[in-house]
Amino acid sequence: MAKHHKYGGSSCIRWAICTISSKLIEQDVLAGKISKGGSSVYADQGSVAHDLGETCIAKGYNPNDFYNQNYSMKIDGRKVSFVIDEDFIDAVKIYVDHINYKKERAQWWRLEKRVHIRKELDGADCGGSADFAGVVGSVLHIDDYKHGKGIGVEIGGNFQTRLYAICILIWLTRHKPKLAKKIKHIQMTIIQPRKSHKDGAIRVEKITLKELLAWFEDVIKPAIEANENGTGVLSANTKTCEWCPRKAYCTEHAKLSAKNAEQEFSEFIKEEALELEDINSLTNEQMINILSHSKDLIKWIGKIEEHLTSTAEKGETVEGRKLVRNFGNRVYKEGMSERRILRKLKRLKLNKEIYYDPAKLKTPAQLEKTLAHTLDNKADAKAIVTTLTEKPFKGLLLVDNSDGRDEVAPNAETEFSAHAEKPKKRKIRKIRKRKNRK
Repeated sequence: MAKHHKYGGSSCIRWAICTISSKLIEQDVLAGKISKGGSSVYADQGSVAHDLGETCIAKGYNPNDFYNQNYSMKIDGRKVSFVIDEDFIDAVKIYVDHINYKKERAQWWRLEKRVHIRKELDGADCGGSADFAGVVGSVLHIDDYKHGKGIGVEIGGNFQTRLYAICILIWLTRHKPKLAKKIKHIQMTIIQPRKSHKDGAIRVEKITLKELLAWFEDVIKPAIEANENGTGVLSANTKTCEWCPRKAYCTEHAKLSAKNAEQEFSEFIKEEALELEDINSLTNEQMINILSHSKDLIKWIGKIEEHLTSTAEKGETVEGRKLVRNFGNRVYKEGMSERRILRKLKRLKLNKEIYYDPAKLKTPAQLEKTLAHTLDNKADAKAIVTTLTEKPFKGLLLVDNSDGRDEVAPNAETEFSAHAEKPKKRKIRKIRKRKNRK
């Protein structure tokens, strides 16, 4: 897969509003505060779904042709594979059918068209890759497929699709000027079949060419200039902070979390005695609202504790509180090597088992990590450990609707409690021990 641009479409909502974020992220990566790149099983699944859709559209396949097959691809040097099940096919087929209908009517179209617009932005690394771009009459179409079912993506004012539209428009102006001159409107579409939405799986926004160009001049250009020059400002809101790698320690995000928590929970707290309302007096809607903001409340309380501790450390009195020494769990003294400790204990003439644990079997996570390093193959390591382990069912868990796991019926506990979640079998190739060569 091609590398991400510094100012790319997927992060556009962040760097275009929080106009110092890219500069700070760059600094934090260099300082080792945050790691570069990274992925998740959901991101990998989305990449495979995109690739499957592109393959079907480009080569005329039907997604059903891949049913129950192990579909593999390379992502950032890693081999990733998923078994294509009905859920995969149903979602990708909606995307494929939608794009096939459009491309048959288009004067020009491209799949995964990657464009950079450095020249228009004084060399800044800005660009993106549109899943589908096409021109039908006087309308430029930008279509973006979303395989996720956790968070619904809104199309109204969507920064990502607008940036892709700008990129394609600039490319057409460079390479197909006659076609570019015919464009009067931009139609942007989000296709997200696996997430229920009031506007359906296919959501559309249409704006004029004039509106798109004004957005580019008024929003994108100033934002990139501010990020590049280091003159931007921190600006936190739900959308800009959602996928920001700095949000765990960003001061502006902490303020936003505290403010949101204060507003959301103020109606449930009796100010005079600071007593929480009895849960029996709350409606289900109120309890869901509280649960949705529980993380913000925990962060808010943590910030309050940090602030008051800092106040006390400066010598100021904090009513009803005091500073005490905080000791951690016991550790062996500095300079006391394992060999020295064992020698001292042996003098007591005790059984060795009393103070020394023999070698123990590693945990599944430790074993997978060790095997992956030893075999130099993460997939084989995971497969080996999967054959040896299972996930015990512990009951039902109430989570937010944005969670990626499948919903189960209220009586599912009795259905699953008799057995653990059993992993799917996978053939593991035999691995020969390599002889050390001198």
